[in-house]
Amino acid sequence: MEIRDHQNDWFNCDQRRLWAYVSMQVVLFGCISLAFYSGQFPDVIIAAGLSLWTVEAAAIYRFFVDVPLLEIRYDSGNPDLHKPSYSTGGKYLCGFLRVEVKNNGRISALDCEAKIRFPQSARPVRDGHICESPSKEFETWIGITWAGTLDHAMTIPPKGNAVANLLVMPLAEASLEYITSRRLNFPRQSKDSWGAFIAWVATFPMAKKLFKDFSGRDQDGLCDADYGIVLGIFPKNSGPIIKEYVLRVHRDWNMTDLERRPDSALHSQRSQETQ
Repeated sequence: MEIRDHQNDWFNCDQRRLWAYVSMQVVLFGCISLAFYSGQFPDVIIAAGLSLWTVEAAAIYRFFVDVPLLEIRYDSGNPDLHKPSYSTGGKYLCGFLRVEVKNNGRISALDCEAKIRFPQSARPVRDGHICESPSKEFETWIGITWAGTLDHAMTIPPKGNAVANLLVMPLAEASLEYITSRRLNFPRQSKDSWGAFIAWVATFPMAKKLFKDFSGRDQDGLCDADYGIVLGIFPKNSGPIIKEYVLRVHRDWNMTDLERRPDSALHSQRSQETQ
């Protein structure tokens, strides 16, 4: 199922914003023209109105029309987004779960950073115990990588796109056995008895080590569970786009997926599981 998330659905279209802007300026100019032809206002007032209208038109165009308009997309049918696989140094095969970030605006979205966090209220619950993996520092924003680069920021041109890595996971059981047998900081069982870690967030430290030994911190691993996450894209020259999802992590990679769910649904799920 395709997920398309905008910060403001109707106004995330460049053409709609332009038409709204033009319509508003036509109305304002019409009001000034009507005041001029009515003869009820001094010329100095009309001149001041025209000056203010010019300044207002330029300011609104800059802050309302000439801006980047970001959109987060995830399509399980898109082979570039839906769990593409890579061999890491010939040792094991890993899959990446990705989202596409598209810029629908008229100018570039400068220095976009992709970040994720795991709210405590949206963590999975099993047998009355809250999953503490990944570590609590993931409850604040953690940067994730862009596909094809280890740069922390990505500039997305007008009508262009970029792809953010969200999750990395060994695809075959043999790969997982290889990792755990080498004791690369990933014990077979997590400390909170949630079972083996089977996936990791594609953070920058993880990406830098991925093609070496896939080592990292065990408390940053994800278990077989549904995690409530918050995904944010933060450009330098406009406001961020922030959305909540459910990240379904499953030992079967084909069942690992991303689902959009409103905030209220995440909290209600937590309440039902704790009852």
